[in-house]
Amino acid sequence: RLAMSTVKVNALQVTPRPFYIADCRGRVAATGNKLQGKGAENVSNYTATELYFCDILNIHTMRESQSALAAMLMPDADYSVSESMPPTAAAGDPSYLSAMEKTGWLRHVSLVLSASIWCAKKMTFEGASVLVHCSDGWDRTAQVCATSQMLMDPYYRTIEGFAVVIEKEWLTFGHKFQQRVAHGDPDFNNQERSPIFIQWLECVWNLTEQLPAAFEFDERLLMFLADHLYSCLFGNFIGNTDRDRWTELKVREKTTSVWSYVLHYSERFTNPMYETIGEPLWPKCAIRDLKLWERYYLRHNPDAHPSRYSGKVWVDDYGDSDVRGSFDDGESLERKSSVLSSPGSPRGLGVLEEEEAAEALGAAEDEGDGE
Repeated sequence: RLAMSTVKVNALQVTPRPFYIADCRGRVAATGNKLQGKGAENVSNYTATELYFCDILNIHTMRESQSALAAMLMPDADYSVSESMPPTAAAGDPSYLSAMEKTGWLRHVSLVLSASIWCAKKMTFEGASVLVHCSDGWDRTAQVCATSQMLMDPYYRTIEGFAVVIEKEWLTFGHKFQQRVAHGDPDFNNQERSPIFIQWLECVWNLTEQLPAAFEFDERLLMFLADHLYSCLFGNFIGNTDRDRWTELKVREKTTSVWSYVLHYSERFTNPMYETIGEPLWPKCAIRDLKLWERYYLRHNPDAHPSRYSGKVWVDDYGDSDVRGSFDDGESLERKSSVLSSPGSPRGLGVLEEEEAAEALGAAEDEGDGE
């Protein structure tokens, strides 16, 4: 139907490029929102337009799903190393896989990746424009848009580019970090809490597991960001909007940017297998092809750690390096300045102006590590 749609331009019949709307909600949820007076498109009002629903569920479902996952992953109290341990104890809970399925967590990750791949393919192979939205535009929309860009553009698969896409699609577009993470909120039943950003990091982690050579960074950077989403050691993830951070909380003056640390210690996060792959990535997104992010969920369970013969070691970086106070040296400042694009650049980090880099890099020592 899209290919047959034509419009008249200067007395000529022109076939426009297709325009797709990716509604991250399910059809039922969108209909319910519409009955409440909220927005939903009527594609008959537009030319060469198709509307698709991505069936990604809301923040409340994600919170409940992760809570069920965390409860399921608690260490088995019946399993202990002792002489009286029966021979079947090490086999664990026989219902583990069915319990994992009941949480729905990998299904949710699969749907985010599926929607992202769909958007990327429409833009890559059809040259189409894709409008992405959900109920509000700062949760599921951020997940899908950020992932789609990483699939299409190799720049966003570099350490610098990854910082840019987070600043652009998550921070600048208004993901409500303060409410979703609930910094300083004693109400653990707050219904605005939801692990949306952690879920997206897990989506990216699955991409790096499937296509490791395509990413300049590895799991260590994802773990670092997951930890400092909650630590408040850096100011990037405090507040709900840029206005909150820059005007009210003044994180530029009071905290250090997480990217200052990441770029200074970039060798800690660099993937030794990295290759510059200029073409788009098309990962698998079926549940059978996805993995649970064990490094994140199971690191506090000693029994879950990899064997010393596996070649893997789980070491946490909490941003408290013994040389943390020295990342205002000349070499670091030069690198920091080089990655900050000029004002107005669509790929600029947008975290700090170039002339402010020195102040930010010394903020941890001069002003404290964060709020």
